[in-house]
Amino acid sequence: REPGDVFELNRSERQSVSRLVDGDLDITLRDDNGVRTITVNRGEKNVVKDLPFDQIGTLPADIRERVEKLIESSPGFRVEEGGGAAPKLQEEPKKEPGRIRLPHGAGLYPHLTARENIAYYAELCGIEPGSVDERVDGIIRLLEIDDFADRRTKGFSQGQRTKVALARGLVHDPQNIILDEPSNGLDVMATRSLRDLILKLKDAGRCVLFSSHVMQEVAALCDDICIIANGKVAIDDSADGIRERTGCDDLEDAFVKAIQMVEPS
Repeated sequence: REPGDVFELNRSERQSVSRLVDGDLDITLRDDNGVRTITVNRGEKNVVKDLPFDQIGTLPADIRERVEKLIESSPGFRVEEGGGAAPKLQEEPKKEPGRIRLPHGAGLYPHLTARENIAYYAELCGIEPGSVDERVDGIIRLLEIDDFADRRTKGFSQGQRTKVALARGLVHDPQNIILDEPSNGLDVMATRSLRDLILKLKDAGRCVLFSSHVMQEVAALCDDICIIANGKVAIDDSADGIRERTGCDDLEDAFVKAIQMVEPS
Protein backbone atom coordinates (compact mmCIF):
# COMPACT_ATOMS: atom_id res chain seq x y z
CA ARG A 1 0.00 0.00 0.00
CA GLU A 2 1.04 3.58 -0.56
CA PRO A 3 2.22 5.63 2.44
CA GLY A 4 -0.70 7.52 3.96
CA ASP A 5 -3.30 4.93 2.94
CA VAL A 6 -6.01 4.25 5.51
CA PHE A 7 -7.33 0.71 5.66
CA GLU A 8 -9.18 -1.75 7.88
CA LEU A 9 -7.29 -4.63 9.39
CA ASN A 10 -10.22 -7.04 9.48
CA ARG A 11 -13.39 -6.65 7.45
CA SER A 12 -15.23 -8.92 9.89
CA GLU A 13 -14.47 -6.39 12.61
CA ARG A 14 -15.61 -3.36 10.62
CA GLN A 15 -15.52 -0.15 12.64
CA SER A 16 -13.50 -1.93 15.37
CA VAL A 17 -9.95 -1.57 14.06
CA SER A 18 -8.46 1.03 11.71
CA ARG A 19 -4.85 1.63 10.78
CA LEU A 20 -2.77 4.31 9.12
CA VAL A 21 0.75 3.79 7.78
CA ASP A 22 2.37 7.13 7.02
CA GLY A 23 6.09 7.06 6.42
CA ASP A 24 7.69 5.57 9.54
CA LEU A 25 4.51 6.03 11.58
CA ASP A 26 2.13 3.11 12.10
CA ILE A 27 -1.08 4.17 13.89
CA THR A 28 -3.82 1.77 14.98
CA LEU A 29 -7.25 2.64 16.41
CA ARG A 30 -9.08 -0.08 18.29
CA ASP A 31 -12.60 -0.33 19.71
CA ASP A 32 -12.99 -3.19 22.18
CA ASN A 33 -16.56 -3.21 23.47
CA GLY A 34 -16.70 0.56 23.53
CA VAL A 35 -13.20 1.05 24.98
CA ARG A 36 -11.35 3.02 22.30
CA THR A 37 -7.57 3.11 22.28
CA ILE A 38 -4.68 4.30 20.12
CA THR A 39 -1.37 2.53 19.48
CA VAL A 40 1.47 4.32 17.68
CA ASN A 41 4.77 2.86 16.47
CA ARG A 42 7.57 4.82 14.84
CA GLY A 43 9.73 2.38 12.92
CA GLU A 44 10.65 -0.40 15.35
CA LYS A 45 9.95 1.73 18.43
CA ASN A 46 6.63 1.81 20.27
CA VAL A 47 5.61 5.42 20.98
CA VAL A 48 2.41 4.68 22.88
CA LYS A 49 0.28 1.58 23.39
CA ASP A 50 -3.45 1.43 24.17
CA LEU A 51 -3.73 5.17 24.87
CA PRO A 52 -7.36 6.08 25.70
CA PHE A 53 -9.08 8.37 23.18
CA ASP A 54 -9.61 11.06 25.81
CA GLN A 55 -5.84 11.40 26.15
CA ILE A 56 -5.19 12.27 22.50
CA GLY A 57 -4.13 15.73 23.60
CA THR A 58 -1.03 14.25 25.28
CA LEU A 59 0.43 13.10 21.94
CA PRO A 60 3.11 15.16 20.16
CA ALA A 61 1.50 17.60 17.72
CA ASP A 62 2.75 15.87 14.54
CA ILE A 63 1.46 12.48 15.69
CA ARG A 64 -1.82 13.89 17.03
CA GLU A 65 -2.54 15.50 13.66
CA ARG A 66 -2.24 12.15 11.88
CA VAL A 67 -4.27 10.35 14.55
CA GLU A 68 -7.07 12.87 14.06
CA LYS A 69 -6.82 12.33 10.30
CA LEU A 70 -7.25 8.59 10.82
CA ILE A 71 -10.22 9.08 13.12
CA GLU A 72 -11.95 11.38 10.64
CA SER A 73 -11.46 8.91 7.79
CA SER A 74 -12.46 5.77 9.72
CA PRO A 75 -16.14 4.67 9.79
CA GLY A 76 -17.33 4.22 13.34
CA PHE A 77 -14.54 6.29 14.84
CA ARG A 78 -15.73 9.67 13.56
CA VAL A 79 -17.47 11.75 16.22
CA GLU A 80 -20.46 12.49 13.99
CA GLU A 81 -21.03 8.81 13.21
CA GLY A 82 -20.26 7.43 16.63
CA GLY A 83 -23.38 8.73 18.33
CA GLY A 84 -21.23 10.47 20.90
CA ALA A 85 -19.22 7.32 21.68
CA ALA A 86 -16.00 8.91 20.48
CA PRO A 87 -14.93 11.69 22.82
CA LYS A 88 -14.17 15.16 21.60
CA LEU A 89 -10.51 15.52 20.71
CA GLN A 90 -8.50 17.56 23.16
CA GLU A 91 -7.19 20.85 21.96
CA GLU A 92 -3.57 21.85 22.30
CA PRO A 93 -3.13 23.18 25.85
CA LYS A 94 -3.00 26.95 25.90
CA LYS A 95 0.33 28.40 26.84
CA GLU A 96 -0.03 30.17 30.16
CA PRO A 97 3.12 31.93 31.32
CA GLY A 98 3.92 31.03 34.88
CA ARG A 99 1.84 27.87 35.04
CA ILE A 100 4.08 24.90 34.26
CA ARG A 101 7.84 24.69 34.02
CA LEU A 102 10.35 21.82 33.91
CA PRO A 103 13.34 22.90 36.01
CA HIS A 104 16.63 21.19 35.33
CA GLY A 105 20.25 21.69 36.34
CA ALA A 106 21.23 22.40 32.76
CA GLY A 107 21.14 25.93 31.46
CA LEU A 108 22.40 27.76 34.54
CA TYR A 109 24.60 30.66 33.53
CA PRO A 110 28.00 29.88 35.13
CA HIS A 111 29.15 33.47 35.41
CA LEU A 112 25.96 34.65 37.12
CA THR A 113 25.30 34.08 40.79
CA ALA A 114 22.51 31.79 41.92
CA ARG A 115 20.45 34.86 42.81
CA GLU A 116 21.04 36.43 39.39
CA ASN A 117 20.07 33.20 37.60
CA ILE A 118 16.81 33.04 39.52
CA ALA A 119 16.06 36.73 38.99
CA TYR A 120 16.71 36.46 35.26
CA TYR A 121 14.27 33.57 34.97
CA ALA A 122 11.69 35.48 37.01
CA GLU A 123 11.85 38.32 34.49
CA LEU A 124 11.51 35.85 31.59
CA CYS A 125 8.32 34.54 33.24
CA GLY A 126 6.82 38.01 33.21
CA ILE A 127 7.08 38.87 36.89
CA GLU A 128 6.82 42.62 37.41
CA PRO A 129 10.27 44.21 37.87
CA GLY A 130 9.24 45.69 41.20
CA SER A 131 8.35 42.23 42.55
CA VAL A 132 11.38 40.27 41.32
CA ASP A 133 13.64 40.86 44.34
CA GLU A 134 10.90 39.89 46.78
CA ARG A 135 10.11 36.70 44.85
CA VAL A 136 13.78 35.75 44.60
CA ASP A 137 14.41 36.36 48.32
CA GLY A 138 11.37 34.26 49.19
CA ILE A 139 12.40 31.27 47.08
CA ILE A 140 15.97 31.44 48.38
CA ARG A 141 14.65 31.20 51.94
CA LEU A 142 12.26 28.37 51.01
CA LEU A 143 15.01 26.26 49.45
CA GLU A 144 17.56 27.25 52.10
CA ILE A 145 20.24 28.33 49.62
CA ASP A 146 21.24 31.53 51.41
CA ASP A 147 24.78 30.24 51.94
CA PHE A 148 25.60 30.18 48.22
CA ALA A 149 22.95 32.46 46.73
CA ASP A 150 25.49 35.18 45.92
CA ARG A 151 28.17 32.90 44.52
CA ARG A 152 28.65 32.30 40.79
CA THR A 153 27.17 28.93 39.82
CA LYS A 154 30.34 27.77 38.09
CA GLY A 155 31.81 25.05 40.30
CA PHE A 156 28.55 24.32 42.15
CA SER A 157 27.97 20.76 43.32
CA GLN A 158 25.18 18.72 41.72
CA GLY A 159 22.99 19.31 44.76
CA GLN A 160 23.54 23.07 44.64
CA ARG A 161 22.81 23.16 40.90
CA THR A 162 19.62 21.20 41.43
CA LYS A 163 18.43 23.58 44.15
CA VAL A 164 19.10 26.63 41.99
CA ALA A 165 17.32 25.00 39.05
CA LEU A 166 14.33 24.26 41.28
CA ALA A 167 14.35 27.83 42.55
CA ARG A 168 14.40 29.04 38.96
CA GLY A 169 11.41 26.81 38.17
CA LEU A 170 9.42 27.82 41.26
CA VAL A 171 10.04 31.56 41.37
CA HIS A 172 6.97 32.35 39.26
CA ASP A 173 4.77 30.35 41.70
CA PRO A 174 3.48 27.58 39.38
CA GLN A 175 0.58 25.37 40.40
CA ASN A 176 2.03 22.37 38.58
CA ILE A 177 5.61 21.13 38.90
CA ILE A 178 7.15 18.45 36.66
CA LEU A 179 10.41 16.85 37.76
CA ASP A 180 12.40 14.26 35.83
CA GLU A 181 14.36 12.07 38.28
CA PRO A 182 15.09 15.09 40.50
CA SER A 183 17.27 13.20 42.99
CA ASN A 184 19.56 11.75 40.33
CA GLY A 185 23.19 12.42 41.28
CA LEU A 186 22.40 13.93 44.69
CA ASP A 187 24.06 12.87 47.92
CA VAL A 188 22.04 11.64 50.91
CA MET A 189 21.59 15.04 52.57
CA ALA A 190 20.68 16.80 49.33
CA THR A 191 18.18 14.04 48.55
CA ARG A 192 16.54 14.38 51.97
CA SER A 193 16.32 18.14 51.50
CA LEU A 194 14.73 17.70 48.08
CA ARG A 195 12.16 15.26 49.44
CA ASP A 196 11.26 17.68 52.23
CA LEU A 197 10.73 20.38 49.61
CA ILE A 198 8.45 18.16 47.51
CA LEU A 199 6.36 17.42 50.60
CA LYS A 200 6.13 21.15 51.34
CA LEU A 201 4.90 21.77 47.80
CA LYS A 202 2.36 18.98 48.17
CA ASP A 203 1.12 20.37 51.50
CA ALA A 204 0.77 23.78 49.83
CA GLY A 205 -1.69 22.24 47.34
CA ARG A 206 0.68 22.02 44.37
CA CYS A 207 0.46 19.20 41.84
CA VAL A 208 3.87 17.52 41.62
CA LEU A 209 4.52 15.00 38.86
CA PHE A 210 7.90 13.31 38.84
CA SER A 211 9.61 10.27 37.39
CA SER A 212 11.87 8.05 39.46
CA HIS A 213 13.36 4.57 39.59
CA VAL A 214 13.98 4.83 43.34
CA MET A 215 11.13 2.92 44.97
CA GLN A 216 11.95 4.23 48.46
CA GLU A 217 11.49 7.75 47.14
CA VAL A 218 8.27 6.86 45.36
CA ALA A 219 6.79 5.18 48.44
CA ALA A 220 7.69 8.15 50.66
CA LEU A 221 6.30 10.88 48.40
CA CYS A 222 3.58 9.67 46.06
CA ASP A 223 -0.19 9.52 46.53
CA ASP A 224 -0.64 7.92 43.10
CA ILE A 225 1.89 5.76 41.27
CA CYS A 226 1.84 4.88 37.57
CA ILE A 227 4.23 2.13 36.45
CA ILE A 228 4.95 2.20 32.72
CA ALA A 229 6.63 -0.55 30.69
CA ASN A 230 7.28 -0.41 26.94
CA GLY A 231 4.92 2.53 26.46
CA LYS A 232 2.02 0.83 28.26
CA VAL A 233 0.60 1.51 31.72
CA ALA A 234 1.30 -1.64 33.73
CA ILE A 235 -0.51 -0.48 36.86
CA ASP A 236 -1.87 2.80 38.24
CA ASP A 237 -2.78 2.90 41.92
CA SER A 238 -1.65 3.98 45.38
CA ALA A 239 1.38 2.31 46.95
CA ASP A 240 -0.88 0.13 49.11
CA GLY A 241 -3.10 -0.63 46.13
CA ILE A 242 -0.13 -1.74 44.03
CA ARG A 243 1.11 -4.00 46.85
CA GLU A 244 -2.33 -5.55 47.17
CA ARG A 245 -2.84 -6.10 43.45
CA THR A 246 0.60 -7.63 42.92
CA GLY A 247 0.69 -9.61 46.17
CA CYS A 248 4.08 -8.12 47.08
CA ASP A 249 4.83 -6.39 50.37
CA ASP A 250 7.95 -4.71 49.01
CA LEU A 251 7.23 -1.95 46.49
CA GLU A 252 10.32 -2.79 44.44
CA ASP A 253 9.14 -6.41 44.11
CA ALA A 254 5.71 -5.06 43.21
CA PHE A 255 7.30 -2.91 40.50
CA VAL A 256 8.97 -5.96 38.94
CA LYS A 257 5.75 -7.99 39.19
CA ALA A 258 3.73 -5.21 37.54
CA ILE A 259 6.12 -5.08 34.60
CA GLN A 260 5.95 -8.85 34.21
CA MET A 261 2.15 -8.57 34.10
CA VAL A 262 2.53 -6.49 30.94
CA GLU A 263 5.51 -8.25 29.38
CA PRO A 264 5.82 -11.78 30.87
CA SER A 265 9.40 -13.02 30.91
